[in-house]
Amino acid sequence: MIVWCQPMEESEAGWGIRPDGYILSPTRKDLLICVQAFEKSQSKYFEEKGIPLPAAYSRTSGSPYPCEIDYKLDRAIWKHGKRPEIMP
Repeated sequence: MIVWCQPMEESEAGWGIRPDGYILSPTRKDLLICVQAFEKSQSKYFEEKGIPLPAAYSRTSGSPYPCEIDYKLDRAIWKHGKRPEIMP
């Protein structure tokens, strides 16, 4: 099965930037919705707390791309029989 993948990275003051996993989604549209929701929830949290961007945070890295996943991962993504709203 083909899904869309968005690489993530973590930025940490004094330590630099390093890979921080992926967001997988069944369609590009769903992926964009998920990424927007992630970014909004992260910035909303910091704004509500009245704190500046922290020393460590996650963000997207590069452009999303289609990738092939195996049956086992496909079943894990869809195990509840419905499309997840957000897949962290």
